[in-house]
Amino acid sequence: MKKLTPALVTLLMLGVVGLLIGVYIFKKLTASEAVAEAPRTRNVPMAIADISPGTMITESHLGQGPVLTDEMERDTLLNNRVIVGRIAKTEIKRATAIRSGNLYPPNEGPGLEVADGMRAVTVVVGPNDDMVDGLVNVGSYVDLLLSASDSTDPRMHGGTTLTLLKGIKVLALNRSTRASNRVDRGGNTATLEVTPQQALIVSEAERGGNITLALNPDGRNGTGVSVSTDDRATLDEILNLEPIPKPTPPFATEIFKGGSRDILRFRDGERTDVNPVDPQNNQPVAPQNAPLTVKRDQPVAETTAKPVSQTVALQRFVRSR
Repeated sequence: MKKLTPALVTLLMLGVVGLLIGVYIFKKLTASEAVAEAPRTRNVPMAIADISPGTMITESHLGQGPVLTDEMERDTLLNNRVIVGRIAKTEIKRATAIRSGNLYPPNEGPGLEVADGMRAVTVVVGPNDDMVDGLVNVGSYVDLLLSASDSTDPRMHGGTTLTLLKGIKVLALNRSTRASNRVDRGGNTATLEVTPQQALIVSEAERGGNITLALNPDGRNGTGVSVSTDDRATLDEILNLEPIPKPTPPFATEIFKGGSRDILRFRDGERTDVNPVDPQNNQPVAPQNAPLTVKRDQPVAETTAKPVSQTVALQRFVRSR
């Protein structure tokens, strides 16, 4: 066995140091940096502005924003379809995800506060210009204007507009009981506080024309059109139209001249058997019910046209003698 000399020890030390340096360099060349994993997120519907309780949520209330999946609550709603049309139950802050606990269940909402003895009725009021350009609000008092038209009814004179009710309280707009709720450019609905008789009037009037809301700064009034009973309303009574006169029943008269007989027919005071004139050749056209002429020695065909005038009856009596 060789003796360790100082030179040999130095040589061994240099070898070990060189080996360590080589290992270090090899690891530096072959090692790759560990990339930190980015946190996972998901885009979900969010309120673009604070939403107050009682607001019916529409597409205009919603946007999209990222949420960390590790921090997402189990009841977070993931698409607009299950949110639009529902009513906010609690306040929803802007830029926060919407949870099912923030909303009433579908087709539900806060109960209406209706005064004792009153009723709540909902009417379609069309675009926002039928609601004072959208300035009518929950809690406002309005007049209801009814515009009715029927070209087939001469009593309408082409169209009629009247004040249906005055000073009626607005309980909700578009199913929302929150004041300052936005209205749509298209169709809107208004829920009104009315008496039981006014509920009948509004329901029938809506079927017969268009309803417009006019802001009434004088507050509650509750007057307007009334009907004779509390359990029935007709459009004629609401519009105060005179009854349509019954048409005069048609009748026929017989005129005897020598050996012939003429039957003249009338309706509403005018002859119905007058020969019309053909505009192409200016010649009379024989109508289907032209006067009947028969000779004395011919049997007279029976007619169903009645009644026969008293004058004709007298003529028959004179002739028989």
